[in-house]
Amino acid sequence: MRRRMLLGLAALALGLAACTAGSPAPDSESSDDAAAGATAGELVGGVDPAAREQAIAAAEDFDPFAHTDSDTPPWPWELAARGVDVPAMVPLDELRSGGPPPDGIPPIDDPQFESVAAADEWLTDRDPVLLIEHGNAVRAYPLAILTFHEVVNDVVAGDPLLVTYCPLCNSALAFEHTLDGEVVEFGTSGRLWRSNLVMYDRATRSLWLQFTGEAIVGARVGDQLERLPLQMAAWGDVAQRWPDAEVLSRDTGHDRPYGENPYVGYDEGGSPMLFGDDTGSGPWCCGRRAPHRRWTRATWLPATTWAPRGCFARGSTAAR
Repeated sequence: MRRRMLLGLAALALGLAACTAGSPAPDSESSDDAAAGATAGELVGGVDPAAREQAIAAAEDFDPFAHTDSDTPPWPWELAARGVDVPAMVPLDELRSGGPPPDGIPPIDDPQFESVAAADEWLTDRDPVLLIEHGNAVRAYPLAILTFHEVVNDVVAGDPLLVTYCPLCNSALAFEHTLDGEVVEFGTSGRLWRSNLVMYDRATRSLWLQFTGEAIVGARVGDQLERLPLQMAAWGDVAQRWPDAEVLSRDTGHDRPYGENPYVGYDEGGSPMLFGDDTGSGPWCCGRRAPHRRWTRATWLPATTWAPRGCFARGSTAAR
């Protein structure tokens, strides 16, 4: 039986309902009315409910290994090029290449951590970090590192946790990455949907939308990762409040200019990166990411998701 976990989607839907095309949601009853009147299928993932159900039904009988003799299934776009009908909630031609190939933005599979004192040697008080409190563990993940990796396959307090960050959307989410009792590891597909990071699972090469944690293409279409609480805050606040926290180290096995911003052109641009009117409905992310240099000391949020700049739920006091 296909697992479709919907835990936490209502909260995400409310956050998305507050989005506008580049500015914070107005403090008006119309925004609340829109959120109340819309269905979860319309809000979560931006996918037509009928297309979702059709793709889920098709995935029940889809076997990605039926079209290869290898132990690794082909990529969905490779199968589509061969004329194979791949289950998909969204048109495959809307999945755009961001430039790098799969795992060209390398995920971190063996994360190393350092003390707050060690991290304080290179992080400034204003640097944004993601914070996870899980079990008896507190871990911080600097965006200075995640900007170059986007996906961390971690184990926190004995539980497999997936920490994700999309630099183009400034969206950060954490998930349990166990499906049907098995740990599923994730990587970066090199694709984007409406500017949002599209991940893939290494078992089936199904494609997953980072913002919703839902499989949108492939054998696992309809499967849903369970979201976990996550906060984004300034390093100075984290170091003061959690002096015993574990901090993701720059010892990633990759040579990257951690701390530099590779998206300066995108931050300063006037239109969504890589997308135009031909996508049908514009970018998934409303608003633009906040460059690291603009960050001030953060305000703590009760929400479990850090939404794109300009996409905050009504009443949010998040630092912009």
